[in-house]
Amino acid sequence: MKKIVIVAVAGVISFVGSFLISGAMAPPPSPPAAAVSEAPAPAPADEPPALLGREKELDELVRDVRAKLEELRRKEDHLDQREKRLSVTQDQIKQQTVELETLRVSLVAPLARLKEARDQLERARVTVSAEERVNLKRAASIYEMMDPVRGGQILGEMCTNNQEDDAVRILYLMSERSAGKVLQEIKDKGLAARLFEKMKQIREQG
Repeated sequence: MKKIVIVAVAGVISFVGSFLISGAMAPPPSPPAAAVSEAPAPAPADEPPALLGREKELDELVRDVRAKLEELRRKEDHLDQREKRLSVTQDQIKQQTVELETLRVSLVAPLARLKEARDQLERARVTVSAEERVNLKRAASIYEMMDPVRGGQILGEMCTNNQEDDAVRILYLMSERSAGKVLQEIKDKGLAARLFEKMKQIREQG
């Protein structure tokens, strides 16, 4: 912007200089021969009308140049302020980008752990399919009619034989009251608590 102002000022000065030079070098018009012999010579103190007109035009030209320079300075100030605002905005964007990237990196590990925990939960979740439900419901009805002590013993033996998920399915399909009595009769209280937690997480399919 400063280069534009300098070029504009140089152009105006060149124009004013050429204007003044052309006015100074132009020869005054020669009066007619008759007028020269008859008209009296003008007083030395009077300025020619042509020179007065040129001074007036020069004053107007100088005023126009000053107005244009002032306008250019205002535009330059406006552009400088705009560039400063843009620079501040760019710095803020860069800082926010760095902060977001830092936050993203810091969340990678917790999100990975959360995903692993969710996958483990899904793998540990006991499901009951539509095909299994019929047979398991029959088994649950049998356990409900059985003595709770005997039912607890049988379910405990199932868990020791790697049939813990089946025991959970049977308890899930029993009434809450019957399942509670059976769980109370299981001697291994840790096993009873684990079976109860799995019952809450069980999911039916189909």
